[in-house]
Amino acid sequence: MPHLSRALLLAIFPGLVLAAGSGVVQARQPSPVMHLGPMRTLQTAALAEGPTALVDGRGRATVAWLARPQSDPRIANVGAFAAVEPRHASVPVLIGGRSPKVWVDDGSPLTVDQDRAGDTTAVWTQSHYRPATQDFIGPTVMMSAERPAGGDWSVPTAVSCRRLALDGFSPQLAVNSAGAAILVWSRSIGTRDEPSVVSAYRAAGSRSWSRPEVVPKAVGDEPRVEIDDAGNALMVFDVGQEDSVYAIRRLVGHGWQAPHQLGGSHTKGGRFAYAPRFTLSAGGTALATWLNAISDTDDTTYVSRMSAAGRWTQPTHWPQCCLPVEDAMAIGPKGRATVAWETPSKIMVMRSRRDGSWRNPVRLADAGHFRAGPEVVVDRHGNVLVAWNTSRDGTGPRLEARYRVARGTWTPRRRLSPDGARPSLPPPNLFSIAVGGTHAAAVAWVTPHETVEFRRLTVR
Repeated sequence: MPHLSRALLLAIFPGLVLAAGSGVVQARQPSPVMHLGPMRTLQTAALAEGPTALVDGRGRATVAWLARPQSDPRIANVGAFAAVEPRHASVPVLIGGRSPKVWVDDGSPLTVDQDRAGDTTAVWTQSHYRPATQDFIGPTVMMSAERPAGGDWSVPTAVSCRRLALDGFSPQLAVNSAGAAILVWSRSIGTRDEPSVVSAYRAAGSRSWSRPEVVPKAVGDEPRVEIDDAGNALMVFDVGQEDSVYAIRRLVGHGWQAPHQLGGSHTKGGRFAYAPRFTLSAGGTALATWLNAISDTDDTTYVSRMSAAGRWTQPTHWPQCCLPVEDAMAIGPKGRATVAWETPSKIMVMRSRRDGSWRNPVRLADAGHFRAGPEVVVDRHGNVLVAWNTSRDGTGPRLEARYRVARGTWTPRRRLSPDGARPSLPPPNLFSIAVGGTHAAAVAWVTPHETVEFRRLTVR
């Protein structure tokens, strides 16, 4: 074989890196690029609220939201859109039916999630609405509907008719890759100052929910829960009457375990603990942060990690410079976490190693006026998507994002929406992002006219 000069090799293969003095030829990895699909308007007939974007293991996207009639903002139907194929999309459907309506006075009434195959579950609170008197009669019921990937939504059914499933609010659903699901909601019981948290479980492959049960010690009017691929669930919550933060696990076959105190009195840092945030990986590791009051006017952030076996590390101080906002924490299947935060002029991100130590922060964007802090999602392969709402050069707010391929680099910043996308001010969130298989992602947002817009993203 004739000898090829260095110049000729680079001319023929511009993506090669020639190791000096060794004759070794290595391929340079091309920088990933985020490609935007067409923007679609999903719903225009009513006021939209709380979109949730999902992407399954094959890259198919689903978006669900509440469609509120302008005649009475207290009621809503549950709408859903499913992009079954990358270039085709189904027509939005009302999965909650036209009557009875959904009561939206208390908390967020809709929660939706899906497994890796794309089978989707939606849960919402529902009361019977009487148009003649424009009021609600009867108890509030937890309703559920399912849609197999590429199929139709099932007829909505009540999660349970037992007492604990009635008059609940703020449901939160989590589904793992195999389809096992955990559902929690708040319900005022007796004379307690804080609502209790009630749960129901659905095994993988089943469409039936377990009998509702009260989660030991858990309180709060907006409970959050996550589930790993083994089917074990985790909740992190604060108890206002004790000024403490707790974590509690639900193990398959064993139910809810004893709560573990993370912060507050009798823990490192002491004093008052509140405002917990957490994320759980598919492999069962978790990251939790919370605030500890160190004086009447000042507080500090603590962080702790949980192993897949359920053991929590000793709480440590979180750097004051790098405080993640809500929905800006995510953890990959191998325990590598990503957190994002905003400064007056920058969007920052920081990633952890598998052992829990942190790498140096990275600046994702600068300049502009940030209307809403970033959101972070991570798929089961470790690919990361970060999105935020900003305005630049005097324009209206718009969504921007960057994507990081696992063990790769960040894509350049891309603008996802036109000027005028509403800022995200929870509750409810007014934009939602998701990542899934085949380097696919999706974003949905609410426009100033309160319609839902959506687009798919691919990275290659």
